[in-house]
Amino acid sequence: MAIQVGQKKENKINKNRNQLVCKIIKEPEMNRLIEYLYDDNYFPNNWFPLSHNVEKLNNGTEKHGIGKFLYTTLNYSETDSQISSHIATIFYNANLWEWNNKKRGMEFKKKENKLWCDTLKNVYLNKVERENEET
Repeated sequence: MAIQVGQKKENKINKNRNQLVCKIIKEPEMNRLIEYLYDDNYFPNNWFPLSHNVEKLNNGTEKHGIGKFLYTTLNYSETDSQISSHIATIFYNANLWEWNNKKRGMEFKKKENKLWCDTLKNVYLNKVERENEET
């Protein structure tokens, strides 16, 4: 399984149009991220931040969290590390993660001991089934 997320990126040729840039996160990469996020050595209180500030990633001052892991361990660019917010949204909406309800300083933590891959498949398969029933 892979998760595909997109970000709108300004088209440098025609500034009036935006293009969708996709990044695919493969299952082994997600497994590494999840293992890191659930590690009590990094996050003893079980809350982990987005940590995807481009400037802080670039100068090495960003704290441990989703974006920093993508940048430092999986070698994502500063821009691609911004998808940490998309990952958090997907996991939160799938009821896998809890959110601290802050707009600044967002943090997340594991809600239950569910297998992320199976849960996401079921959530989105159910969504597709509901949409097909409505048409």
